[in-house]
Amino acid sequence: MEGLLLKDIVNLKKSGKQIVLAIAVLGVFSLSMKNAPYLIGMAVLMTSMLVMTSIAYDEAAKWDKYALTMPLIKKDIVLEKYVLLVLLTVVGGVVSGIFGCIMNVVLKFGTIKETLAACGAIIMVALLLFSLVLPVLFRFGVEKARMIMFVIFGVPAFLLVAFAKLMEKYNIPKPTDVQMEHVLYVSPFIVALIFVLSYRISVGIYEKKEL
Repeated sequence: MEGLLLKDIVNLKKSGKQIVLAIAVLGVFSLSMKNAPYLIGMAVLMTSMLVMTSIAYDEAAKWDKYALTMPLIKKDIVLEKYVLLVLLTVVGGVVSGIFGCIMNVVLKFGTIKETLAACGAIIMVALLLFSLVLPVLFRFGVEKARMIMFVIFGVPAFLLVAFAKLMEKYNIPKPTDVQMEHVLYVSPFIVALIFVLSYRISVGIYEKKEL
């Protein structure tokens, strides 16, 4: 497992540098907008997407066939991608969250509590979305799965915008802070359940896949 993670981290080094540069640019934008959650959201999205890049690299190098000549089982290969996803998502969230908290203190807008809550929520959303994406990637590969991934990312965004407009049109009251806190407390358990189910589905797909 450690060897597989190290392999992916080394392969992602170049892409990681580009992500760091992009996050730095986004940091400037978020400063001008005084919007820490914007930076956190974009940073977490970009770091999470690196797991797709790692799968694309593996496909291009036909890594899976080589990996199975070593003392590895298919379940290990799948598990490593899920561990990598969590690692990348948490690192992106923590680093951008720290920067967001510094913005709160130095520029005196928003609160650290709000930034940390946004950070936690964004990490949960990223893990949820990529829990849906990974089985698709294992089933179809990166190239064939692009349109399906567009639907996975696009449909929730469309539904959120549509729901927000309905709330505004019919004067539906927005959730209170207490209600949002309850959702935030419960969401890790829901996401964890979906994450485990996603892993099991991916293992089933990958074990039946001919390499």
